[in-house]
Amino acid sequence: MNKSTFLELFRPFCWMFYTTVILLPLALALGWTGKQLESGVPIFAQYAETVTGVALCVERTGFCSGMLFVMIVMVEFLSRFKNDDWRNTFCSIIQTFRLHQFLRRQDSFVVTAIAGVSATTDNSRVNRSFNRAVRKSIVDVRLDKTTVLINLPYSQQAQEVFNSIAPSLKEHLSSNLEDYFFSGATRYKNTLVFEGKKR
Repeated sequence: MNKSTFLELFRPFCWMFYTTVILLPLALALGWTGKQLESGVPIFAQYAETVTGVALCVERTGFCSGMLFVMIVMVEFLSRFKNDDWRNTFCSIIQTFRLHQFLRRQDSFVVTAIAGVSATTDNSRVNRSFNRAVRKSIVDVRLDKTTVLINLPYSQQAQEVFNSIAPSLKEHLSSNLEDYFFSGATRYKNTLVFEGKKR
């Protein structure tokens, strides 16, 4: 299966973005803490150098992560400028997060009565497995077609959860991407692929 640059780089894009957003403020907080320790109580001044060193390391890691993030964004935009419309990048990101929100299952408790005795079943383990798999799903919107990759869960119970929402999935895709006509899904290893053609 041929993957576009967006399908290849979306997950590293998210990881670099989250890492940068977390590490840079953490580096600022550690740097401020190191300065406060230097000017504060002499007992704590010995730790100031260690905290400042950790802050510098975290800052450099966050900066490198930010640079990788910018490089990934530049590669994606250059690819879109050459072959597609750059606004479809934002549309792809929005549709990907909408698909994640649609597929995500909440924990629920099922109460069953067997022979007059009620029992509560917790399905949080199944939902965690299901959510972990579908969190890797990606929507790539292009001028002429849309590709939707949905990772299928490995466990049988989680696949049963997926099979229960599969009929409404195509309807969800069609309603959110009205300009595209979706045919049936094809399976590639453990990934379900929906191809939508422009109407």
